[in-house]
Amino acid sequence: MAKFRALIAWCVLVLLPATALAQGGYFGRNKVQYRQFDFKVLKTEHFDIYFYQEEENAARMTARLAERWYARLSKLFDHQLRSRQPVVLYASNPHFWQTTVLEGEIGEGTGGVTEAYKRRIVLPLAGPIQATDHVLGHELVHAFQYDITNTNVSSGGGGALNLPLWFIEGMAEYFSLGPVDPQTAMWMREAARREKLPTIDELDNPRYFPYRYGHALWAYIGGRFGDQVIGDMLRAGAAARGSRGGGAGHRRVVALCRRACGIRGRNRHQPAALEGGRRGRGRARRAHRPAHTRSATTLKTPNNKNREAGSITAGRNS
Repeated sequence: MAKFRALIAWCVLVLLPATALAQGGYFGRNKVQYRQFDFKVLKTEHFDIYFYQEEENAARMTARLAERWYARLSKLFDHQLRSRQPVVLYASNPHFWQTTVLEGEIGEGTGGVTEAYKRRIVLPLAGPIQATDHVLGHELVHAFQYDITNTNVSSGGGGALNLPLWFIEGMAEYFSLGPVDPQTAMWMREAARREKLPTIDELDNPRYFPYRYGHALWAYIGGRFGDQVIGDMLRAGAAARGSRGGGAGHRRVVALCRRACGIRGRNRHQPAALEGGRRGRGRARRAHRPAHTRSATTLKTPNNKNREAGSITAGRNS
């Protein structure tokens, strides 16, 4: 009898963790849904805004913000979305965490998501309107990135998903915040003070937060060559093909960013932001001058043979 009880206890200890693991990995099992949401659809010229009754006023405000972002980004990317853009709104973060649009649990630090395969934007309404406007603009940049690069359910892991995170997220931050952001400036100052600015080749290292370092790099490129060259670089990266699949796109955008920063050959490992020495610091200062004080410069890409620099207009609130 004692041996039988010991056997039962051993089975419980061994099998319970496996059962818990299986339940935890099962789709939707751990996502608690406290209530049912009766969604309605608010249609605008380019958007289908999904909302429920208690957030109707906020949904109408969000629809106006979305159309304003669309006007800006379609001009900057020189692209019109090929289908209507769905936006699923939730009134609060606890409601957002219950969404069935996305698989798995959503972290508390997630402000919004654009899922690649059906290009749906899902976000909660933040406290200040400025925060909602920023997240909406950031996620809509991702929608344009996915549409331009043909990232959808049939593209597998291709398209924009093959491009570096600092390239994709930094671009979304630059277009939604503009060239100057206190957090990005703080990160760059500290890295420069400690002489730990990364090279462009090192930006894939997880120690370098892709949102901030990518934002700083795009602010430099956009300030030097004009914002519309960014769309050309995105297309060039998505169009790159090679024997190693998605690696070709990654290598292509890294090479373009090095060229934009004036890095050639053996200089490829110089810091991305300062480009090394006194000459690099001068360029960094010029990149932050107002657009009307900078002389026009050109950057050659496969789709852009002679693009003149223009003013930085993305992400400004009007």
